[in-house]
This record gives sequence, structure tokens and C-alpha cells, in this order.
Amino acid sequence: MDMIETNIQRTYGKTWQTLKTKRVQVGDTTSWQTELSVALPQHLSVAATAAKKKESEDLVTLALYNKLKDVGALEKLLPQADALPTARDKFSDNEGALLLQSVQQNVANAKSIVIALYERVCNAKNSEEFRPQFETRMDACRQWVSRVSVNWPFPMVFDGVGQKKTQAEGQACVPLIDYLKDNGFLDRRLYPKMYTDDAKRALRNRRIGPVEVALRTNMTPVMEDILDEFETKVGSLQEIRQSCGDDGEPSEEDDEALWDIMTGRQLCIEAEQVKQRDYILKGQDDGTASPGIRSFRQSLPIYKYRSDILTLVQHNQVVILAGETGSGKTTQVPQYIFEDYVTAACGSSCNVVVTQPRRISAVSMAERVAWEREERVGFTVGYQVRMKRETLQQRGGIFFCTTGILLRHMQSNPCLQGVSHVIVDEVHERDLETDFLLILLREVIKKNPDLRVVIMSATVNTQKFSNYFWDAPVITIPGKLHPVREYYLEDLLDARIVRSKDLADPVKLVAQVVEYIYYHRAPGAILCFLPGWNEITYAVRELQKLLPPYAHGWILPLHSKLRHEEQWKIFNSPPDTLENVRKVILATNIAETSITVGDVVYVVDTGLHREQRYDSILGVPLLDTFETSRSSMRQRRGRAGRLHPGECYFLFKENNAVKRPEFGSIQENAISSSRKTML
Repeated sequence: MDMIETNIQRTYGKTWQTLKTKRVQVGDTTSWQTELSVALPQHLSVAATAAKKKESEDLVTLALYNKLKDVGALEKLLPQADALPTARDKFSDNEGALLLQSVQQNVANAKSIVIALYERVCNAKNSEEFRPQFETRMDACRQWVSRVSVNWPFPMVFDGVGQKKTQAEGQACVPLIDYLKDNGFLDRRLYPKMYTDDAKRALRNRRIGPVEVALRTNMTPVMEDILDEFETKVGSLQEIRQSCGDDGEPSEEDDEALWDIMTGRQLCIEAEQVKQRDYILKGQDDGTASPGIRSFRQSLPIYKYRSDILTLVQHNQVVILAGETGSGKTTQVPQYIFEDYVTAACGSSCNVVVTQPRRISAVSMAERVAWEREERVGFTVGYQVRMKRETLQQRGGIFFCTTGILLRHMQSNPCLQGVSHVIVDEVHERDLETDFLLILLREVIKKNPDLRVVIMSATVNTQKFSNYFWDAPVITIPGKLHPVREYYLEDLLDARIVRSKDLADPVKLVAQVVEYIYYHRAPGAILCFLPGWNEITYAVRELQKLLPPYAHGWILPLHSKLRHEEQWKIFNSPPDTLENVRKVILATNIAETSITVGDVVYVVDTGLHREQRYDSILGVPLLDTFETSRSSMRQRRGRAGRLHPGECYFLFKENNAVKRPEFGSIQENAISSSRKTML
């Protein structure tokens, strides 16, 4: 290869190759992988893997030698190649003949080929027992004697002798390769043929019947869990189909049938079931709750207003509740209402639907309330979000869902029959679905006088909502926040935490501030607010450059596009075995409300969010990045002081914060009038 490179440099006057070698994990073993790319006389790229670094480099050199000859470039660069003995006379249809020829000339490469060959066998068989075993020793004549033992295609042993250890191992591998090739166990590329030609034809012709596959043993319990879950859901499918169409919604054949959002079945209230349910719920409410949980609930600021809230809800169809961050409104208000009914021995008549703007909020709040009630989800607490739900077994309880789920339910049950209370949480976000729901509820309560509506938020223009619902009463609940110290951009510049050249883009400052907190502040998780997915991925890459490799697994993105299981990782904490590792959460405004991550102590706020707004000039909605409002700033700041004293780092100047609007823009401005009409 040195002669080839010399000729290329003489002909073209530049370097011809790029060689990269790195460690890779193959199964349970670590191997060396070498990639060789050449630009002249044409672009070619080859790769090889072996147990040792030098072996992988030798293999990739042979592979490149083979490619150069196949494209007709070898004769031009190395005229002596024609004089080399060739193996193509014996294997005219073999693409690996050149490699076999090299093995016969240089036995040191034979071991690398055998290791790579049996690596493929182990992966195909999913077993480590097929790896070749080498026994090498020095005999009395001061010569090295090597023996290689293999178990595929059946147990075999080959011996070799040489002046050096590597030479002896290569001499043992050469007859092994020759035997496998001559007896049809290798294909044209010297890859192992796991099936004979007859077996392959039989598999191709077989259309019906089980196919044998190789699976790792640790996959068995995972597959069993999936099958159990599938059988459980399919077992109840027949019951659902009796009352639903194929799409899981009420059948059009029975226009009078109503769908119960609480149980996921047809709305059917039977006196005997109601009596039994009331008896069970009453028996559960015997005051035997855990003292720790009871003490925690009573310590929340909202507990002092329990009787006032129940009185207002009982005597008014609509109540506006403005509770500051940390007051406990989201988890406690639905429980107060439900417990009041249970105490009166009519718990089955209380069916509270709580809407949340985001899926993770609905699921996490349902599980939190179920934990406080010391029961599993599905007994008196349920939830439903897109692609995931846990409905109640019987009527009577609290049901969390996204706003879109309730709107879809109202298509088949427009008057919300079977629902006693609707709690609309986080209305300050003023998204299109929430505003549309409020419009519908305003009409529904005219036709359903028994329905009660509670509108809640941490920061909301209460007078505006009160006026919309005919001067509905307003109750304000103070919050319970630990002190949070604020730092603005000028403070970070004075402390030299950030560089002045990056001030134009707050996103570029996130990694610098996180690095400072990570290494210089007291322990505690870090929550960063960024406008969108692209900014989150950028921050992840930058943090991976600044933080130690063992901490990369705790850099957690939080975005609505992620699956629920990935979003749920933010509630976990690093194990005690990982010392000095913090959890770093990179989130959009999805983490702004309703989500409490207990160990968050530090908040980094870019002051930006992504929003769709309608451009009246272009006549189309545009998705762009805008500054957050002051109410959003307070919400984000409050994430750091929920359970501990915290710190909030605003990546913009204080005078900029003062100029921002108190509340965000209404999302109705994000759509055209034609779409509003369709809605």
C-alpha cells in the first residue's frame, strides 16, 4: 500500500487516504473498527472489524486492495500487480478470492479473518460458545505451537507451528479457512453460510408455519408482559364492541346511547350498582389515611379554604379559582369535591372531569392524586390522553384528561350527561382548545343546570372570566413557595458566568449557565426552558461537550413529541452510586405548569417560547419564537421553589422583563377567521 500511496502522490500531488480507528461494542465484547476512505483516483470507502487494532487495519487494507483491483485502478497505480499470483483461476466466481490469496501469502492475517468470521457466527446464533479458542505455547525446540478449536459448523481442531506466536496462530487458521471454503461453508465474500443452499430453498418455499429465530433470554419476560397486556385488552374488546363502533366511539345505530367518559362504556346508571358503589366508597372514607399524607394535605395553603370552596361550588354553577403556584389547587380541589359527596354517602353521583393542557400533566396529576388517596389508578382516579388511558371500573371518582379528549367526548355527549363537575385547569395559557371549551361550557350549563364548572389557574385575569360567566364568584388562594433568588443577564455578566459574544442568542447561554451551576452550586436538579425541539437538541450537544460522559444519561429532553415513557424519566433521580451527578431537564413550556419535579432547585429561563400566530398580510399562520409574558416568567420561576429554596437564572436583562406584557397573547390570533368558523 505504501507503493500505491507513493504513486498517487506522484501523480496527483496530494494525500490520498483517511484512516479512522475506534473501539466498538460487538455483542458483549469490545473490538476495533477501522474505516479507510480514499479520494483518488476515485472516492472509495471500506471498513473492517477485528479483536486487535493492527488486525483491523490489516483487514481494511486488504479490503481496499480488493476494491481498487475490482474498479480497474490497481494496475494503473501498481503495475507489478499483474505479476502477483491470483486465486481467481481457482475461484472465478469468488469475490473473496483476493482476500484468500492474501491469507496464503501472509498467514498473520488469517487469525483476523477467522475472528471476524466467527464473530458473525456468534451474532447469528446469539451465543458466545462459537468463538474460536486459541491455545499457544512454546515447545522444547523453541518453536511456537498453536491450536485453534471451533464449534461451527461442528467441533474441529487445527494446529500450526511458527517461529513467532502470531505466525503459529496464522498457520493454524489457514487450513481452517481452506477447509470451510472448500466444503461450501463460506460464501463468495468469505462470510459464513448459516444455511445450506437446499435449506435456503426450503425456507423460501415455505409459506405457512413457524420460523425459528434467535432471541436473547432477557427478552422473554418483556414479550410475556406484552402478550399479557394484549390478552387483557382483547378480552374486554367484545364488551366494548357491543356498545361501540369499530373506532371505539358510540355506535350510530343507537342514537339514544351516551358514552361515559369516566368508565369508557355506555352510560348506564343502575340503582343496585349505585348503592353498592356508595357503600364501598363510604367504607373507604373511614379516616384511616396515612398520617404523613394527611398531614401533608393539611399543610397546603388551600386547605384553609376547603369549606369556602365547597360552599361556592355547591351554590354556583361557575366558580373562578385563582391559586398561586404551590397552593395545591390541581390535586386538592377535585378531592375536596369528591370527598364531600362520599361523606354524604353519594360518591357514585360525583364524577369530576379535570382538564389539563398537556398529556404529561394529566397523567402525572392522576397518579399523584391516586397516591395521596393510597389506591391504584383506576379505582376512584383515572385518566385519558392520546394513545393511553386508565378509566374507572365504576362510576364515581376523578378523571383527568387533556382538553382535546373532553372536546371529542362532547361530540357524542354535548350536554355532558353523567358528569357532575368540570374543572378546567391552567386557563391562563389561553390556547385555542381551552377557549373553545369555555365557549361550549357556557352554553352547556344553560341546558344542564346540575353541571358545576370550576375554572382554575395560577395566573389569570379573574375579572375577565368572571364577566364572561355572568359575574361568577372569584376565590383567590395564596401560594406556598420557598424563597427563590433571581439572577438576570447583567448579574451573569458581572460574575463572568457567560461570555459577552453570545448575548444575542439566549439559547447559546444555556450550556454555560448549566456548567456553572453543575460545578459551583449546591446539589439539586436543573430545569431549563427553551423554545423548541431544535434548541433542545442543540443544548444537549453543547452540554455533552461540557459535562462528564457518565452524566450524559441524565441530560433529559422534555418535549410533546417524545413518548410518554421518555417524558416520565424526568421524575427519576440519579442513583446513589453516581456521585456528583445532577439531573438536567431541557424542556419547552410543557414543564411550565402542573408538573412538579421534586428535586428541581435551579431554573434557567431563556425567556422564549414558540407560538403560532396568524399573519393577516400573508393570510397564513406562522410558527415563530416570541418572548414570554411576565406571568410565564413567574410560573417558570416557581418551578424552583416548590419544595426547596431555589435559584432562577433569567438569560435576559431586568429592564427587558419589565417591558414584557403581563399575560400572553390569546392563541385565537394564531388562526384565520375561516378556521375559527369551521371550529
